[in-house]
Amino acid sequence: MDRGGDRGPRHDRGPRGDRGDRGPRHDRGPRHDGPRAEGPRYDGPRPEGGGEGRPEGGGGDRGPRGERGYGRYGRGRDGFRRPNMAWESPLDRAVLKEIDLAGQSPARQADASTMVLALVQLNPRRTESYFTLGYAHGSHGIAFDAYKAEELQGAEAAWFKFGQTLGKLRHPKEGEEKPDIKALLSEPLIAKEILPILLRQSLASGNLEEAVGTLEAVLANGAPDGETAELLRNTLAEVLRRAERPGDNFEPDAVQNLLQRCMGLAGFDDLAPEIRAPFHRALGKLKQHLEQFDDAATHFKKALEVAGEGHTLASVLHFDLAACALGLRGVPDLEPQPERKGADAALLHLDQATADPQNASFNAFFTRGVLRFERGLFAEAAQDFRDALGRIEQYRNPLPVTLARIRYFLALSLLKEGKEETQEEAARQLETALERLRPGPDQLKDLLPLLEQKAPKAAARLLARVDLAHMSDPRQLLEMGKHFVRLGNTEHALRIAEQCLERSEDLAIRKDALLLELRAFNMAGERESAADALYDLRDVCYQSGDLAFWESVIFDDDRVGQALDRARVLCERAELLGRMRGRDQERFAQHKQLADLYLSRAEPQWKLTGLRLLKDCYLKNPDAFEAEVRRAEAECPKDERVNDRSAADKARDALGRRPVLMVIGGDEHQDRGEDDLSALGNEWGFDAEWWTTDYVNPDRVLDKLQEHLNARQPDGILLLHWNREELVRDLRKLCKTYRVATRFSIYVGAQSLRAGMADLLDAAAAQFGDKDGATSATAGSSY
Repeated sequence: MDRGGDRGPRHDRGPRGDRGDRGPRHDRGPRHDGPRAEGPRYDGPRPEGGGEGRPEGGGGDRGPRGERGYGRYGRGRDGFRRPNMAWESPLDRAVLKEIDLAGQSPARQADASTMVLALVQLNPRRTESYFTLGYAHGSHGIAFDAYKAEELQGAEAAWFKFGQTLGKLRHPKEGEEKPDIKALLSEPLIAKEILPILLRQSLASGNLEEAVGTLEAVLANGAPDGETAELLRNTLAEVLRRAERPGDNFEPDAVQNLLQRCMGLAGFDDLAPEIRAPFHRALGKLKQHLEQFDDAATHFKKALEVAGEGHTLASVLHFDLAACALGLRGVPDLEPQPERKGADAALLHLDQATADPQNASFNAFFTRGVLRFERGLFAEAAQDFRDALGRIEQYRNPLPVTLARIRYFLALSLLKEGKEETQEEAARQLETALERLRPGPDQLKDLLPLLEQKAPKAAARLLARVDLAHMSDPRQLLEMGKHFVRLGNTEHALRIAEQCLERSEDLAIRKDALLLELRAFNMAGERESAADALYDLRDVCYQSGDLAFWESVIFDDDRVGQALDRARVLCERAELLGRMRGRDQERFAQHKQLADLYLSRAEPQWKLTGLRLLKDCYLKNPDAFEAEVRRAEAECPKDERVNDRSAADKARDALGRRPVLMVIGGDEHQDRGEDDLSALGNEWGFDAEWWTTDYVNPDRVLDKLQEHLNARQPDGILLLHWNREELVRDLRKLCKTYRVATRFSIYVGAQSLRAGMADLLDAAAAQFGDKDGATSATAGSSY
């Protein structure tokens, strides 16, 4: 709201009018609800002292507004503000205020001179009255012939000089040197009066060195009187408070020197123990901060000697001694650790620190709780943490993080103790603590297994507080991922697995990350993604030569989960055992299970697939498979397809040339059948070649095949079971684009190869004869 304008002076604007129902001042709220209209608010340090309110026409001793150097948008008042002092009477204050108001007005100065003379002449023997003489002279240069400065002696001269100095400070003249108020300390009568002024100025500016120097100058003349002793106590308390919180510009030597100078002041030893003991403790805390624990303990013991065992400070000092025994700078540094040095000595001090629970420090209870927790005394530790919680909650504004740490260790102690009736309390305390805490990997390592077993909801809440983005150690990340999986949080587990795979080339890390990914995909029911993770894991194991790790996975049905069907699992197991020496019998056992899987089905084509597997195995180990082959031949229809070359003849007739076929699958470790394929081609009359599979980078097979299809197109491609499922899908899509017939076959030996090639030749002939493209090139299967 505009408060200016051309409104004219107040007396020209007429009466204000009725104020309505505004009500009395105290019911209308604060005068200013927003920024002041007179300009920006001044938030700097305020001048020391104060007036007696704001009487009409003056406002204390500040003088008229025009002479104070600030108006509506003017600068804030600089300079010295004369304080009210205890010796002043109402008459003194009235005369002094009149001097301040006199300003440069000769008439006002004459009136002020008259009042000053009247005050002095009222009682010439009252030495304090001579302060007004000096104040008038120092403020405005007013001189009195009857009381010349050079003629005054003793106390009268001292008070005159005192007033003159404050007058010059209150009303400085341009170009005139500012007087030094410290020069008055040499006058014992005046020193006591200006001591509060100097101390307030020093403390307001943060100059503790100057404040202590002032005390030393005043007390140099002897022991202090009662009033000075009280001021000494108050100043020492303030110096101590600020020395204990030195701020950013922390200089240990300067703080130590300051504390020792305070302790060397005259009258310090006569002060009460509650004043002296904190100085010894402050020196100890300084040494503790510098990790000079032996020196710190010496000062703490001296403070304990001064305070006495019955003093309320004794509990804190015993805690300080315990911290020194443990080599701690403070409670925030304290975490459970095995075989801690100094624990026995610390426990003795902590027992004394907690002897009086009503006056004990909560830090003492907390520290003893941690030490007991380290020793497996979980019930006793839990009680200490409860006591610490009870003590700190009595504080007006306890630090939320400190409360959270106490609750965290209380919850951990209750969980470790394992009592059924306390588990609910443990979960509740932990829930509250996690609103503030973000535990690190070491804490999580101990806590999460307990929570997963006893408080899964709290475990999930704890994991949600983990800052995964700033965890750089892949092993720690993987541990977190395992916890996420156990709690059913597959989304975070997959995120961790992906993060580890992106950051680490270490094959051991990659194996664990893929295993985590496999489990998470299985839990989420994403079968194809789980299969991809399993195949990636297989490739890493084969690449690194860690066949034992792959064996532990592929032979564990829980780990494989939904990733592969039973036939694929048995094929992978047989393939692995074929790479390992001395495992032939186990490999044949897997082949038998695979054959039995197909023989147990009702469809004839599946039974024939099982029979062919047994015959291939029989050629390699007749003794192990003779009985199995005879049994299967009795149960299965006659297998005419294996020796039926009519499929090749039909394909040649349809194509008008020898068919060109391909087989894709297998690597250098597998029993490929290039010789059997070549012999079969010569026997049936077709041309064929065998391509191996690239397990490390399956996409290379796709790229190579596409180039091959662009150059010359084969009539059919037989895909073997060694290929990954997603590669089989992509190969079939590519072949469908180029209209190339495909078939899939579980290859074990010559029998399965012959049957697969017969089916492929039929598909190739049908593909060529399908002029409308109605028949799918991918229809049918060899199993």
